[in-house]
Amino acid sequence: MKLKKFIMIFTVVIGINLGFSSFSNLALDTEAKTTKTTKKTTKKVKKSKKSVRGKAAVTKAQFRFRGVIKFHHRKWTYYTGTRFADGTRNHGGYDKDGYVIVSAPSYIKFGTKIMTPLGWGKVHDRGTAMTKYHFDVVI
Repeated sequence: MKLKKFIMIFTVVIGINLGFSSFSNLALDTEAKTTKTTKKTTKKVKKSKKSVRGKAAVTKAQFRFRGVIKFHHRKWTYYTGTRFADGTRNHGGYDKDGYVIVSAPSYIKFGTKIMTPLGWGKVHDRGTAMTKYHFDVVI
């Protein structure tokens, strides 16, 4: 009990010696800081164009290293190619709209948007190894 009182008195004395004796000065300092920050935030910020790809769970390098990724209860593998079943061409793994190119089972229509480990993708291809839960991504 005596130790707790001593620690409390000691911290108060040190606070007074360091210049925190009045809390009103401390409050005035925080008000000044908040007005400065509000002035900074009023500047106009250029709106960036949103990416259709979305947030990726892994990078292409991580995907290549792992080979197979389980994502959203699906098995994802990768492959390379230049032309696909619906006539789409490869632009670095993305179609002309910026979506990841996906090879999916036949029950999913061409043009369907699917969330992939690399971001949002569109179905542009079919594969013989594509089963109910197996999808390919073009890298």
